[in-house]
Amino acid sequence: MKSLDHYHQNKFNRFVPERQRKAVLKLIQALETALSKDDVRSEIKQHLIECIGLMENHDGEEFFPLAEKLRQTNDLHKILRLIHPWLKDEVRDQDFSVVKTDGQIKRSELIFPASRQIIVILDNLRSVFNVGSIFRTAECLAVKELWLCGITPTPDHRAMNKTSRDTCESVNWRQFDTATAAVLSAKADGCRICALETISGATSVYDFEPSLPMALIIGNEALGISDDVLKVCDDYLYLPVQGWKNSLNVGVAFAAMAYHLVCNNQISDKFKGAPQ
Repeated sequence: MKSLDHYHQNKFNRFVPERQRKAVLKLIQALETALSKDDVRSEIKQHLIECIGLMENHDGEEFFPLAEKLRQTNDLHKILRLIHPWLKDEVRDQDFSVVKTDGQIKRSELIFPASRQIIVILDNLRSVFNVGSIFRTAECLAVKELWLCGITPTPDHRAMNKTSRDTCESVNWRQFDTATAAVLSAKADGCRICALETISGATSVYDFEPSLPMALIIGNEALGISDDVLKVCDDYLYLPVQGWKNSLNVGVAFAAMAYHLVCNNQISDKFKGAPQ
């Protein structure tokens, strides 16, 4: 997309139906990219709605419900879920060989009992690569379950086994329509709800005293954790960084956070000698 006014009305009307469809799909992709950019998001959203309105009825009917729903909301997570069916999966995973030493399990009597009391809730993650990475870490750490919410890819995705390095079958997982529903279910099970989010008032994971059982929430790559979910959390945690970037990739952040939570002395000592 060259600019927000790239598709002038007269020019758009001269497009053949297939070209109009491609233009709308391009705007949908641009809207996803701009979701976290307040200065351009609203303009792209409005331009997308206008372009859909210019399409002939029989050619644009698949987009008409989208335009109407976009008019009715400014909630970023709702917008993401609305446009998700039209987004391309642009993740490209590399094929590479790994040394086959899998299966040689050596569980720690200090760590394993703690890991089995941790649930991980993924709030509208977009990238199958990130979710696959989290599955792999979850399997290595033996966490109890992954709860996949909203648009988060599931193991049914064609690329998941590749990105997770075939760990999906070894990790228990559940699917929820929303992260809010998942959090309420975790609370009902007695879990303390901890959000990994760089917000004001968050506690460094290195200053945090864990309490088990626990549900750890990981948010969308661009938008973070939705406000509705944050409101019902018990703790807000962050990983300290030393560079200008204020956060890590979600898969990397989860790995760093999860390993610290289950391997630190506070939890290890608490569960020392617990049955496996």
